[in-house]
Amino acid sequence: MSERFTTANGTAVGSSARSNDRVTQAYAQVAGDVPNVKRYFTQANADVHGNTPPSKRYFTQVCVQILSTRTPMYGFTNVILSDVFPDDISYNSVGSTRFATDVIVVDSGDDQRIGRWDQPLMEYDVAFGVRTMEQLTALITFFRAMRGRLYAFNYRDHVDYTSSVAVAIEARAAPPITAFDQVIGIGDGQTYQFQLTKTYAASTTSLIRPIVRPEPGTVEIGINGAAYSPWTVDDNTGIVTFSSPLSKTFADPITKGALAAAVATLTGAPGDFTAFKPYVDRQVLLSGFAQSVNNIPLGVAATLVSVAADGSSISVNYPNAYGTAIETVTGVAVSVHPAPPRNAQISAGYQFFVPCRFDTDVLPVTLEDYGIGSSNSVKLIEVRPSAF
Repeated sequence: MSERFTTANGTAVGSSARSNDRVTQAYAQVAGDVPNVKRYFTQANADVHGNTPPSKRYFTQVCVQILSTRTPMYGFTNVILSDVFPDDISYNSVGSTRFATDVIVVDSGDDQRIGRWDQPLMEYDVAFGVRTMEQLTALITFFRAMRGRLYAFNYRDHVDYTSSVAVAIEARAAPPITAFDQVIGIGDGQTYQFQLTKTYAASTTSLIRPIVRPEPGTVEIGINGAAYSPWTVDDNTGIVTFSSPLSKTFADPITKGALAAAVATLTGAPGDFTAFKPYVDRQVLLSGFAQSVNNIPLGVAATLVSVAADGSSISVNYPNAYGTAIETVTGVAVSVHPAPPRNAQISAGYQFFVPCRFDTDVLPVTLEDYGIGSSNSVKLIEVRPSAF
């Protein structure tokens, strides 16, 4: 990026009385895809036509005009920042829900409607939220930090920012969130990641909205009407990942017996498997056996059939092609599959942001009176999850 032009050729026409005259200035045009508009000639040779014996003269100054087709601002920006738009401004702003529908009307007045978007885009005009000089200054600061339309950010829609829904007459706000506000999935015993969603339902149809920017620290998860753990949530995608509720690695030797009707018995010391009794009929993972066919990875279904009364053994329903070897080994790990049980209802509660960007690179502001500032029509538009 810092290369130099080392030589250039110029032509000087004229007559010089002294043999040591120099050509003191020359102009060159350089065309090409050069990222930096400043380049330097370190030496230039000139063919001089005139009454001067030496045929070579040196340029002491060169002016270069570069024709470039490249600019450093053409890079694609797909980043959404964790910054939150000023809350006191967003509280008084105006929000809109926008779909895109093509309507074809024929001469009879009948029409055909075609929905172009599966999900709407939210739009906001935050100029209505600017009432004071402090708010105007905060808007200017945030607009500059986001570089206009370049970066996206989190926006709190005060009308719709929780998993709970206001239903009481004259409700001042949505009720407090609980782990059972929104159903986000049904367990199949194998799936252990679920997208946070919010359902908007009418009597005959509904729309499920992916929640991709949950507010950190607000998410609660429930299974079958009871609070559940352990799990984690990605604040940048809204994906909930369940972890194994029980995993144990045995220092004592564990003996895997022969398969009987696809059921194998793992035997250890009394009490070794007692903690697994609540998880009968759940999928399990096995590792640590020397024979690979005895290890059950995450993507393979193996069911915990039973646990001995004294906790000395468990029976596992192995899938086909697994569990064909008999061995005794230390360091065996038995884990309950992280996926919620089959047919379990997974629910969630949360607060969330709407990922937005400014829909303008121009911020008009005015000072209306002492201590009173305002701006005119500063719009934000929601950013699709595919853009970050």
